[in-house]
Amino acid sequence: MIKVILIGLLSLSSQIGFSQKTSFPFFDIQAQPMKVTHTEYGELTFKKSNQDCGKTDYHELLKDHLSDKEKSSKKISMMRFVELEKELDGLLRVGKKVFDLFKTGEARFKMNDAPSISVLPFKNPCWAKLTGWKVPVRKVITKEYTNKYTGQRMLKVDLVLRYTYGGQSEDGSGSYLTNIQVVPQNINIPWTLFGIDVNVSVATGNPINLGTKKSPIAGLQLDINWNVHTPLKKIIENSSVFITGEGDFHEI
Repeated sequence: MIKVILIGLLSLSSQIGFSQKTSFPFFDIQAQPMKVTHTEYGELTFKKSNQDCGKTDYHELLKDHLSDKEKSSKKISMMRFVELEKELDGLLRVGKKVFDLFKTGEARFKMNDAPSISVLPFKNPCWAKLTGWKVPVRKVITKEYTNKYTGQRMLKVDLVLRYTYGGQSEDGSGSYLTNIQVVPQNINIPWTLFGIDVNVSVATGNPINLGTKKSPIAGLQLDINWNVHTPLKKIIENSSVFITGEGDFHEI
């Protein structure tokens, strides 16, 4: 049915004199700069699944850094373990590296089951064994697309970034991150944009130590990929933010 309507409208556009370049002006959208809004987050909560860290599966957590031989053997020698600790500057990312938020305009998960990422001590990657966690930071990330000719907003996507920071080792050293989540909150697509395809995903880089070896300060970059297709054009953009174990947030 949608295809029939679309074909009919395309035919109509040629009859009333739109050029091929400007056919269907309401489909000709353009991306606006990403906006970030800070919102208060008044409670300290953790996912129940993280409360019992259990035995650390380093083979799984380090798989992106292992050779094919090491992956197949499912063993990491002590020498290699020390090399990896040095290579990763004493920090370990726990959680998915890449995940989808929206796929064909629909959220891939809900608020209460969003993927969670942590940046923790390499030798003790368990948030429950750290202390001093601070109240979470919460940011609303908004991306809008407007009509190229009228400036009217045609598409709006809201994401929520939240993270808990400030965790310290038993000796009071370090500033780590846990419960880093990017959650799809809202997508607003008008009926005039039928046939639009909206895909949003997030990728995380390797953690960066902003402190010292004795007292690491975790830093993590999150790259948001905005991929919007209409029947007339494709818009692919990337936005990046950087968060730290001291609670800082930066657009980069």
